[in-house]
Amino acid sequence: MWRPEAETRDPATRPWFTRLDDDAREAARRLTKIVPRPFHQLGVEASRRVRFPVLQRGPEVFDVRDVEIEVAGGVIEARIYRPADEIGLPMLVYFHGGGFFLGSIGGVDALCRGLAVRSGCVVVSVGYRLAPEHPFPVPADDCLAAALWAAGHAGDWGADPARVALGGDSAGATLAVSTAIGLHGLGAAAPSCLLLAYPAVDLTFSAPSWTEFADAPLITTEDARWTWEMYLGEHGADDPRAVPNRADDLSFLPPTLVLTAEVDVLRDDAAAFANRLAGEGVTARHRRYPGVFHGFFTELGLYRRTGLAVAESAGFLRQVHRMP
Repeated sequence: MWRPEAETRDPATRPWFTRLDDDAREAARRLTKIVPRPFHQLGVEASRRVRFPVLQRGPEVFDVRDVEIEVAGGVIEARIYRPADEIGLPMLVYFHGGGFFLGSIGGVDALCRGLAVRSGCVVVSVGYRLAPEHPFPVPADDCLAAALWAAGHAGDWGADPARVALGGDSAGATLAVSTAIGLHGLGAAAPSCLLLAYPAVDLTFSAPSWTEFADAPLITTEDARWTWEMYLGEHGADDPRAVPNRADDLSFLPPTLVLTAEVDVLRDDAAAFANRLAGEGVTARHRRYPGVFHGFFTELGLYRRTGLAVAESAGFLRQVHRMP
């Protein structure tokens, strides 16, 4: 367990530090002060007490409101962003990251505002229940229920139920793939596309990035092992809804954009996942953003490349949904 008097980590001494751009170097230094020990050493409760500064509120949106969604065994929160007072808009159902045990709709508020305004999508941000209190399949079931709810209520928010995309970052991206797999299993309408920022899709820990960036900022290799163990509990290790790469066939997935960070333990698995989808006939594209580390996609106002990634994501959504 972390002790306050313990020596903190200096990111500048790490080999990967020279690969970061100026924005990311400064962010790594600040992050070390906010989170002086890896999450697996802090533990669940101490990790949840960490407060990250809000650097940018995000753009104004025509309408933002919080709702509740009934799911099996409880109620979850969601936040809906309407970019305009129009009907027939596409929809993006978004799942936040946080290693399956952290995160909230508030943590991705600025990002969802930006995606709504730039993509023209009604964005539904989902606050699924978290591990370890709610291990798999609860978070996956919550996200599947939320996606079905969003499609069923799309008209209430001026959205087109035939154009519902799924997206997320990190664990949320994993849950987006899980939801697409779940929809396919139910015989429900497929999502229009998938927007995946550095998804966790594999349990082998064999790709080079797991070693090369084992102590990189925000998520270390041991953090990842720890969060997977909490999420999977005694079930799910062989279930594709938990670990997408365990699926025998993913050819049914819709057009997919995979974003990765250069300095990230998840980088190589996520890139290989995009290649796998393309090999199975899915329209899949992978974009690696240089000079940044895990978590950059949600940090509007911190990295220049975050704005570029959001713009690329919005362009992808507009292209798939045939919007000008």
